[in-house]
Amino acid sequence: MKKTTALFSAFLIAGALTLGACGESEHVKTAKKIEDKACACKDIKCVKEVQKMLMDFQKAAGDKKVPKADAKKIEKSMTKTAGCITKALTKK
Repeated sequence: MKKTTALFSAFLIAGALTLGACGESEHVKTAKKIEDKACACKDIKCVKEVQKMLMDFQKAAGDKKVPKADAKKIEKSMTKTAGCITKALTKK
């Protein structure tokens, strides 16, 4: 489980950094929506839904550019998302 969590966290951070170079304020809204969903997760089914949202988000962002301020907001949301997912996956 720890390996999966670490791998998933690395994916989120890599995605956030990629998004730092792509998107608009709509991406910030989407990142917040994903964060909210992830932090509400209580089980693996929910986590899988969040993973799908993340994949769709990254695909939609493509190579679009965002201002630095938006990139920082997206990165902050993705970091919090990773923490919430880790918490949901490690609950007993």
